[in-house]
Parts: sequence; C-alpha cells; structure tokens
Amino acid sequence: MSEAKPDAVLVDVRLGEAGRAGAGTGRVLLISNMWPTRRRPMFGIFVARHVEALRKAGAEVAVVAPRRFARMPVPLRYLLLTLAAVAEVLRRRPSVIVAHYAYPTALIGLVAARSARRPLVLVIHGTDVQSVLRRDPVASLCRRALRSADAVVAVSAALLDEARRSSLFASPQLTAVVNMGVDTGVFKPVPDARQRLGLDAGTRIVAFAGNLVPTKGVDVLIDAFGRLAEEGHADVLVIIGSGPEREALEIQADSTVRGSFGGSVRESIRFVDPVPAEVLAAWFSAADVVVLPSRREGLGLVLLEAMACGTPCVGTRVGGIPEIISHDEVGVLVDPDAPEQLAQAIAQVLARSKDGCTDACIRRARAESCDAKAREMLAVILAVERAATADGDLDSAAG
Repeated sequence: MSEAKPDAVLVDVRLGEAGRAGAGTGRVLLISNMWPTRRRPMFGIFVARHVEALRKAGAEVAVVAPRRFARMPVPLRYLLLTLAAVAEVLRRRPSVIVAHYAYPTALIGLVAARSARRPLVLVIHGTDVQSVLRRDPVASLCRRALRSADAVVAVSAALLDEARRSSLFASPQLTAVVNMGVDTGVFKPVPDARQRLGLDAGTRIVAFAGNLVPTKGVDVLIDAFGRLAEEGHADVLVIIGSGPEREALEIQADSTVRGSFGGSVRESIRFVDPVPAEVLAAWFSAADVVVLPSRREGLGLVLLEAMACGTPCVGTRVGGIPEIISHDEVGVLVDPDAPEQLAQAIAQVLARSKDGCTDACIRRARAESCDAKAREMLAVILAVERAATADGDLDSAAG
C-alpha cells in the first residue's frame, strides 16, 4: 500500500516474505533523498530497484523519500523528510533504519534512529562523501552521523577506503561493500536493438550514458571520438543523458574537426535525452562499446548495465570502475583526462569482435545482480539487528 503524509513525502510500505510471515526480522525503514518521481523517473532509480530486491529477498521495507522537488525550498524539503522519518519510525517500530547518502540523509537517519533507539545503517554512494567534508553545519552533523552509525555500507571498496582515509568512520565500526546491483531482468541483450533504434547494422557505435556534469568526463570522450573518427576507427558517438554541461558539450561537438573526412564530427555525434531503462538496454545492446570516462566515480553501475546487455566497456582508473572492469574480457581501463589513451582503448575494443566478449560481460554483470546484492545487504541488516537485540537496544524484535 502507499501513503503520503505530508504530500511532499512518499511513504511506501509493502511486505517481503519475512514481514508476511511475521518473522520479525529484516524490518527496515529506508530513507533516501533520491527517489524516482513522475517528472524525474530515473532519479534514484537504483535505490528503488534495490528496495524491490530487498523485499524479494524477504525484508519488510518502508520507504520515506521526497516526492516533489521543484516546488519547495531545499531546507523545507529536508525538514519534511525528517519529520516523516521520525513519525514513521515511532509508528512502525522497525528493527533497523537504513539511510542512503551521507549528505544530508545521514543526519536525517540519525535523528530518526535516535528518536526510537533503533540501529542505523548508512549507505554511501560517491559524491556524497565529498559533500560531507564541506565546512558547513549540516556537513559537520552528517560526519557525526557517519561516526555514530551502527554500520556503514559503501558501493565500492575504493569508496570505502576514501571514506576511511577521510576519517569518516569510528573505530570499531561495522563496514561493508555492497553496491545496489544491476537489474538483469531489464538489462539484457536485445537482439533487434539496432532495428528498433533505426541504426545501420554495420555502424561502429560508441555510447555513453549518465549525467552531463564535469566529473563524468564527456568532454574528454568527445575529444577522443574526434581522433577515432579522423582515423576511421568509429562512426557514431551516442551521448545519452542530461545535465548542466549539455550545451557546452554540444558546442564542443560542433567545433571538433573531423580531419580527413571534412566537415564537423557533430554529424556523427548524437545527443539523446534520458530514456527509460528498457530503451537504455536497447542502446547498450546496439553499441559496440560503452564508455565511462569519469574523473571521479563511486562505482560506475552503468558499466554493469552495459555488460548485462553483452557489451564491453572502457572506463577510467578512478573510484570503483576498476572493480567492475576487472579483466580484459569485459573491457579496458585508461587514465582520466587522457583523450589519446582513451581513443586508443576504444579502438582496441572496436577492433575485436563484440561477440567474443558477450558471454564474459554477461557473467560479470550477473555476479552483481540486484538480487545477489540485496541478499548481501540483508545479511548486513540482520547482523546489525542481532547485535542491537543482544545489547538490549531493541525493545521488541517482533515489533
């Protein structure tokens, strides 16, 4: 069932097997400052998928998340989110609070957890680790929340190490690496993808999908593609996404010279607005290589989504990307901000048969499926719950 009190906040409650069976374990109140809305259906979609997988794994999960963003000031949005979280934890008496993102949701999660003496699990995703290091009062309180949490989960080992180096953890404190997983029911090979998208069978396609922000390094990819096109190694670059850099990137594409082909590379660069997951799976299936040229990245889940569609990848040696591109069969790693090196890596992947990489890519992605990761996350939640019960911090495991 779904409730919405107040109207700006989503409170969504459905029971997993544990909840229906009255087992009294894995009863979670999940708080996230990112959640899909009608206007922004892909905003925080990976958290929503993770919730569904947790429910499938047997958890009882109630979600508290903002429902409307554009029509209210940020402080009011998070005040309402905090009030809703406190109200729900007092009403539902979950066994564990799970809060996604260190800034600002860590603070909201801590307030909710302490209001009912419930343990807190915080999930950090990437840029939130930098945000929480800011010199402002909210960031300071979020750092305190991180050190006070019963467990901290990072989506990659690299991110966990970064947070540890930044002294964001207390010692001893339970930590774990669990990403949100890839939905292999949606992201899978689409045999007629090119036909659906109106693409020629012989076209050599390079694809990117993500937010068009400086940290994603799309400007470096456009530069690299100009070199590839000039040397005749690639035909089309598809850039799927939106963001503040869109206009600047389009200008860059217009000004990139194709060299011996004459004219502008812009003729071979397509900008595509964000698309539903099913359509994105078709683009990934149609592509010969998917590229993530990030300057900074918590994990790079989009690479797993591409691999689940059977497509090899090229990514930078930053954050969790090397944890995904873990061997040569699934892709190639390059340094960030190195367009010539990036062009060479893309050409290397394009030169070998995609068919020869497909099985390895799919196997790599399935190892990181939403279902597998939900089971890992549920294990963390239950460990925290058991520890709290043993310490007498839970007044009733069965609620």
